[in-house]
Amino acid sequence: MSYVIAAVVCAWINGSRKKLDRFAEVLAHGYSKEGEAVIIRLRNYILRRRREQRQTQALRDEWHQQKAKQRLVTTPSVSYDSQN
Repeated sequence: MSYVIAAVVCAWINGSRKKLDRFAEVLAHGYSKEGEAVIIRLRNYILRRRREQRQTQALRDEWHQQKAKQRLVTTPSVSYDSQN
């Protein structure tokens, strides 16, 4: 997502404040006018990537939990006998 931030910063430095405000508004809310379809495509891409990252993180968390449970089951317990 750093490329999106870079594009916004570049537009902020070199571009029109009015255009940048409109870009941010469309990106944030998803309401576009004619000619702004590329902003909607970018927004959809960002949302899709966020969803994929959340799913990946959830799968990773689940895997780690299963591994932790497995370690608990397979770890031999230490017994301290008072007879030794």
